[in-house]
Amino acid sequence: MAKRTDVVITLSDKSKHFNEELRYALRSIETNMVDLGQVWLIGNKPEWVTGVKNIVVEDNLKPKDCNIINKILTTCRTKELSERFVFWSDDQLLKEPTPWERLPVSSLRTFKEEDKWYENCKGGWRKQLRDTLLRFGEGAHYYEPHTPMPMEKSVFIDMCEKYEWKNRKSIISTLYYNHSERKPLDDKASHIYGPTGDVETLNEKVKPFITIGYSDKHAGDVLKWAEKYFPKQSKYELDTPKGVLGNAIETALKHTGPEWNVLKVKANAFKREFEGRYTTLGCNDRKRVNKEFLIPMQALNHGVVKKKAPCKTCGGKKAGQIDTRDCIACTEKHIEKAQVLIDEWYLNNEYIAELSSARGNLGCAEDHIVRIDKSLACAIRDSRLIISRGGTYDVGRVYKLLRDVLNELGRR
Repeated sequence: MAKRTDVVITLSDKSKHFNEELRYALRSIETNMVDLGQVWLIGNKPEWVTGVKNIVVEDNLKPKDCNIINKILTTCRTKELSERFVFWSDDQLLKEPTPWERLPVSSLRTFKEEDKWYENCKGGWRKQLRDTLLRFGEGAHYYEPHTPMPMEKSVFIDMCEKYEWKNRKSIISTLYYNHSERKPLDDKASHIYGPTGDVETLNEKVKPFITIGYSDKHAGDVLKWAEKYFPKQSKYELDTPKGVLGNAIETALKHTGPEWNVLKVKANAFKREFEGRYTTLGCNDRKRVNKEFLIPMQALNHGVVKKKAPCKTCGGKKAGQIDTRDCIACTEKHIEKAQVLIDEWYLNNEYIAELSSARGNLGCAEDHIVRIDKSLACAIRDSRLIISRGGTYDVGRVYKLLRDVLNELGRR
């Protein structure tokens, strides 16, 4: 009798597509995961999901991979989890029937310490990867991080006991597979980069691959493809799909509080206009919905405008508590730190904690400089307010404002 294979899906509460990614991940799992056992959902379970084991584990660690490791380790410590399991993210799909032992484990690069590739990343992710590889030395493999990962419970627990993992040296795929000494299997895993095109073009692009991973940037196109590739509702769904817009409208209408009033008016308007055809909007309608409703809702739903992380650079001292030169130096440090944090948010599209910390740093920078130069304080405040709206399309404007402030401070 074949061994059953459980699937462990880690989920945050920051889906930019209101968990439509999870819907199609579950369909692909039910359709194509051979010898499927129990599906585990670790994190906040959407209301429409049924038939899974759910463990709520908060995301209170940094960076992102530490939260993922913590969630999987929590699951591994339960007796019910099968020895062989697959770690799965909601933005991953399995295209054809595949058993655990044939899931792709792809090496993207063999590690050499002099390789400069690991340093060329604004957000620092490649440096984090390099620090992970240094644990194993020359010849270690950088494993594809964005594909369903076959794992063993005992090996994962052993890895967590052997290595300190609550740090920036813990890229999960690379840490686990180098520890387990598992050899790369083949190159049948695809992470979608670059333009995706229409459904037919995307279908040709992914044809050679068994698994597909994608980012928020390409989610709209991939979800349209997945809707055609996996049209049958799975046993894990309580409702019929309403698409990103339908789910967002339902979410908005459930909220109370005056800050939601404008969005609820928009939600009702779009419900009247598009009900029954949420998943078939044309290009112009999608652009209008994104601009007027989805992007503002994401910012409000994630609490970006409410939360301001405390300053760790200066302990929150006000301008009057330190001298002018120290004010300028501290302002520069805060802005530079904010730029790094904004990079991490923009590149990874989900680091709301980083975005909040960036706001906190800019708030402190404004406090420090306001008694020296009010115009510079206004520029910093403008940057902070832009970030508060949560719009990635304004990141370039933030960079310019902060660069101009730094240039002016450099002349003093």
